[in-house]
Amino acid sequence: MINAKNVETVYEVPIVFHQEGLDEKIVEKLNIWTGRPNLRGWERIIKKIKHPRFETTIAVVGKYVSLVESYKSLTEALVHGGIANDAKVNLKYLDSEQVDKEGSEHFLKGANGILVPGGFGTRGSRVRLKPFNLRERRRFLISESAWVCNVPSLRFRDTAPG
Repeated sequence: MINAKNVETVYEVPIVFHQEGLDEKIVEKLNIWTGRPNLRGWERIIKKIKHPRFETTIAVVGKYVSLVESYKSLTEALVHGGIANDAKVNLKYLDSEQVDKEGSEHFLKGANGILVPGGFGTRGSRVRLKPFNLRERRRFLISESAWVCNVPSLRFRDTAPG
């Protein structure tokens, strides 16, 4: 019998299953041979997740923040980038319409960066960046990169006559 223990992070699962002997049972059942698994990489990842040297907070500004799964691939990319850089990434979800109504200053307290996911239509990236003044856009590198990389045509349209 293999116990599925509760773990702090999903990345501990391979280690725990190895400790329970699951890998050996699978190899035996499949009647194949393999060497001892090298789990040092997993152990390093777990150490970085549990004991990061750095910590940062990223504000994710979007129109679907009440459905955080909408941004799953982006948030996982930030978390994995944090792991690779020995940092814990805290995510602060901000509703772009609420930021637009109330102003951005108090929402950005404690944030080290902003991620503005790409968008389309009348409520797209242009609207979501509107509440952030130019000074804030330059202060937060992620916001500026998202703006330039995801919607370069809007930058031109914002400054073009007519």
